[in-house]
Amino acid sequence: MQNTKGVSNIRNIIKFTLNHNGEDSLITYVFDNPEKMNNSNVCYSGRLPKYDNEAAVSGKFASDYGFDIGDEIELEYGSENYKFLLTGLIQTCNNSGMECVITQTGAAHLMDLTYSPAYFWFDCDENVQVDQVLDLCTEKYSDHVVSTMNFHEMLEGNMTTFKSIASLMLVMLCIISAIVIVIILYLLIRSFVYNKRRDYGVYKALGFTSKSLILQTALSFMPSIIISSVVFSVFSYYMANPYMSVVMHSFGLMKSTFIVPVPGVILIGISMIVIAFFFSLLQSLRIKEIECYEMLIGE
Repeated sequence: MQNTKGVSNIRNIIKFTLNHNGEDSLITYVFDNPEKMNNSNVCYSGRLPKYDNEAAVSGKFASDYGFDIGDEIELEYGSENYKFLLTGLIQTCNNSGMECVITQTGAAHLMDLTYSPAYFWFDCDENVQVDQVLDLCTEKYSDHVVSTMNFHEMLEGNMTTFKSIASLMLVMLCIISAIVIVIILYLLIRSFVYNKRRDYGVYKALGFTSKSLILQTALSFMPSIIISSVVFSVFSYYMANPYMSVVMHSFGLMKSTFIVPVPGVILIGISMIVIAFFFSLLQSLRIKEIECYEMLIGE
């Protein structure tokens, strides 16, 4: 692989499961050199391990069990155990956010790695097809290659699923918001028209048409609706990331930043205003039922 054109940053990784207190399982990645990891942001606090007595664990695990950087944690593999110094906190969605990273020299305290199955991860230049490199390795070492994986395709599939879920959540929140707005307007306008029925009867006697009164009533609610939409659009823009961070904590992502599209926030705010306006017109149609003659005689 080192002699393959366009292939770089080859690293050897062994994966197995360690235990803590005999019951809590941590999927553990054993790196020949953790600094070769492309995603340095996976360690959001502290640093990745360098020496044989160091380890980094997921932030969710550390939070659940009260560990912090600088503490010692005892990890077990079968009958063997060893105390590691926590040098960093990582974030991951795998295994419900329960993962660990140690070095190969550190793993040697718990097991013999001589015959452990290993993964070889590598990077490809933009002009190199990943599948071609994988096929080349499979063809040359078919008896020794257990499986291959194209991480580009896997990540693309995972991101598609995540985008679908995020889009569904956004649509559901918009629908719920629209329903709440409609219910509130229904109660307000119904009560407003009922209490103002005498005034509407007088207006009709003076020559105002039902159409003009309906439009005036609907527009009278718009200033408060517009102000509310603007305020809560700004509030949502700045609170989206803190809210999503709380949600993602349960999956193991302790520090995440999502790009909130300003045009999308503006579009949703305008949509809410338009929905509120048309529903206000719809509810204001009750004014047509008010007769000016009957109202004046009633007085």
